[in-house]
Amino acid sequence: MKKTTIILLMGLVCLYQSVHATNDSTRIIEDTVVIEFGKRSKMVIITDSPEDLKKLEQFDINQMIMDLNVNLDSTSNFHTQIIIEDETGTKFLKDSVDSEDGGLVYYGDETSSDSEWKESDWDDSDNGDFDFWPSSDDEEKRTRGAFEIEFGMNNWLQKGKFPDATGELYTIKPWGSWYFGLGHTNRTHITGPLMLNWGMGVSWYTWKLDNTSVRIIKNDTETVFVEDNTVSGLKSKLSATFINATLVPMLDFGYTDNKNKFGSFKKYSQKGFRVGAGGYIGYRIDSWTKFVYKDNGDKQKDKTKGNYYLNNFRYGVRAQMGFRGTDLFVNYDLNHVFAEDKGPELNGLSFGIIL
Repeated sequence: MKKTTIILLMGLVCLYQSVHATNDSTRIIEDTVVIEFGKRSKMVIITDSPEDLKKLEQFDINQMIMDLNVNLDSTSNFHTQIIIEDETGTKFLKDSVDSEDGGLVYYGDETSSDSEWKESDWDDSDNGDFDFWPSSDDEEKRTRGAFEIEFGMNNWLQKGKFPDATGELYTIKPWGSWYFGLGHTNRTHITGPLMLNWGMGVSWYTWKLDNTSVRIIKNDTETVFVEDNTVSGLKSKLSATFINATLVPMLDFGYTDNKNKFGSFKKYSQKGFRVGAGGYIGYRIDSWTKFVYKDNGDKQKDKTKGNYYLNNFRYGVRAQMGFRGTDLFVNYDLNHVFAEDKGPELNGLSFGIIL
């Protein structure tokens, strides 16, 4: 019955052509228009005059179909009536509506009237920040995409502890060890509050050493951290660029399924709490070191590109949480920053905010 009702309403789209031309499938008998389609389906429009029939051109047929489609269910013998103009002059006009309720006067069974429902039947507590599913384009909105910027800090752990606990030369200075990422993230609704965040992007890592006199040197066998006391060190850091793919299941409590007398609709809003955990994988595309120092009063800068025995691949776990318009993330590398036996056994750690 749902399919038949939707098809019947879609016939209104052809109404303009049907009243100006006749063919084998459409015929006008006095003030009645019969549109035949399918094997045994037809739409009958009865008017008092041709002028009333022409008035249908004023109404937004597409919007009527979308609104009705939201409220239809699979119940057999479902009878639906749409009142688009009543004695009060309320209309479902194109590009404008005269009623306070968005122009839709009523749809339901024959025994009800538009006076039986009121504005409070709609849940618009999120100030319109929701979407009806399905409609003509909302099927595509099951997956929503957005460009995101991630900004935060980097560090690394050695056997679960920060290197500064043992005074290692590769101890990181948090301020200045920046993490920056750009990417496109998609959010796919699975069921209920369960969402799936997935996407790809590029991220830049900077590990700035706390001891500014330490040089990061790649020799024939490994990457070493050596303190240079012959100069006055100002800055020493290791940087790397990765392309990444992420997959994070999320529980998003801003997504709800609502029901009222008009049927069921779903809404999604950024005003709820959300939390999730998943994983990521990345591939290194660039890396370099920078050492800034003063030698005999002159400022010098040594920037050297190289792989520094960094692992080409990185993979790890990612946690996200957010509330309203703010999201936080934490990334932890399960594999080591440097290749095996090519440097300290360190695991990368990044955390920050998603903009």
